[in-house]
Amino acid sequence: MAHTDPTRHDLLVLARRRLAQGGVVLHGPAGIGKTFVLRSLLPTAARGIPILHTEPTSAEAELAFSSLADLLDSVADGVIEALPCPQRSAVRIVLCREPPGPDGPDPLALRLGVLAVLRALSAATPVHVAIDGAQWMDAAGAEVLAFAARRLDPTRVRVIVAETTDPPAGPIHGTRFCPGTPSELELPPLGLSETRDLLAHHDIDHDLDDDHDPDRPPDRSLPHWLSRQVYEASAGNPMYALELAGAVRRSARFPDRDQPLPVPDRLRRLLIARLEGLAPEARRLLLLAGAAARPTVGLLRIAVGLSYDARDARVAAADRAAEDLVRRTLADATSAGILDPHRDDGRLRFTQPLFAAALYADGSPEQRRAAHAALAALSGEPIDRARRLAPAAPGPNERVAATLMSAAEQARRRGMPEDAAALARLAVARTPDEHADRRCERCLDGAGHAYAAADFELARLTRVDDPESADGPLHTPSRALTPAEHRVAELVGDGATNREIAGRLFLSAKTVESTLTRVYRKLGIRSRAELIRLSLAPSEEPDSTGRGTPKHLPALRVTP
Repeated sequence: MAHTDPTRHDLLVLARRRLAQGGVVLHGPAGIGKTFVLRSLLPTAARGIPILHTEPTSAEAELAFSSLADLLDSVADGVIEALPCPQRSAVRIVLCREPPGPDGPDPLALRLGVLAVLRALSAATPVHVAIDGAQWMDAAGAEVLAFAARRLDPTRVRVIVAETTDPPAGPIHGTRFCPGTPSELELPPLGLSETRDLLAHHDIDHDLDDDHDPDRPPDRSLPHWLSRQVYEASAGNPMYALELAGAVRRSARFPDRDQPLPVPDRLRRLLIARLEGLAPEARRLLLLAGAAARPTVGLLRIAVGLSYDARDARVAAADRAAEDLVRRTLADATSAGILDPHRDDGRLRFTQPLFAAALYADGSPEQRRAAHAALAALSGEPIDRARRLAPAAPGPNERVAATLMSAAEQARRRGMPEDAAALARLAVARTPDEHADRRCERCLDGAGHAYAAADFELARLTRVDDPESADGPLHTPSRALTPAEHRVAELVGDGATNREIAGRLFLSAKTVESTLTRVYRKLGIRSRAELIRLSLAPSEEPDSTGRGTPKHLPALRVTP
């Protein structure tokens, strides 16, 4: 799979440069892409450069010399046979090519034999040693490799180590296997564009897979808004992003924008097993933490009714029962492996990014609404508070809709068009039927925000299916205009050109042209002149003077 992530590309360039000077230790959490980078650093087999490779696992950590045997398994017999007798025997015992003595291989002979093998392999050309999973190296093999590393030329034996760590902690084991002074490179999470690139390339790889079942429908590419949700839920972790995207593609249909993402069954089973011993009150607090963008210990304390002073991080209230609940929840969730024990800054971190999504998805609708209501009440940021109000108060509600539109405008002013578009869409959905005019305005504003965010699918969602027909020849479903079509028609009636309309509505000229084509078809007209005449037609309703008044498209029914 080609990888075009510029961040990883820069990291690969840096790692190759450091590798030429000695060892490189790649570290980061599970699934962050260490194996991918490690394999990218290895030379191709066609170049004829010796490569020794091992991938120890947790099940082999207690098996003495298992990782060392993996490394030396590909070494030619001639190299081993050239060793002095004690060294040759010790190496052959580790490789299970001759029976061991009662005390196993001679410790010093084995160390000197491994050192001699590495020097022999690197005599003509530098040898590459790859250790993928240094945290699972068995103790006996690790001691032998560390002995050899301290005596090797770093320019001749180039060691690449991948080690799983929990940031901000650095590697513990990997550096001892590298000659000279190794370089430690922490792999950062992917960004949004890099995650989308990863998912797109994964789609291509799947389509080209020879083993792909022809009877299975092809995987669907995720729309941008959905890939953004995958990115946010996975926290930029490539493995979790691919797992989550796979679960989304395997579902019968893509989730709606307001629905929680489906969580992979493997992770769901793991989380359920870890939650079994937790009390219902503790689960509700963890659901609250899973729904929060940046959960903290203080947030949980406030949620259960405690007064929390953020300046010195001390509980000011004397509600001991509530304080005990928070403390017990944190302790139980940490011991169950759900929360990371390292939270010196008060932030709560889940041990796996998708645990937060799984907790939220497994909550009942009532529990999710209660969590968002609590977060809305606790939030002092208008945009975040409005975003929480929508799921906390489902159904039409003009007060909530107005709050959402106000937050959308604030987001626009802050240069956050994606947030503005999402908030406007929620406002449209919450606008009651008796405020159809406001819904029309909000649809148009939302379309403008979506266009500015390049979310053209969301811009199209401002169109709502035509309702049942009303009386009159122009009120049939085929002639009912969506709010966006009605606004374009109004501007044509005002004499605006397509370019001017595009500028005012943040649309492309081509979109305006296609919108007018639909308007013509629905109204049974063929030209711009006919549309202008229709928009200026006198009203059939007399005004206070008894005369008809000009109106803008009076007979055109607008789909709410």
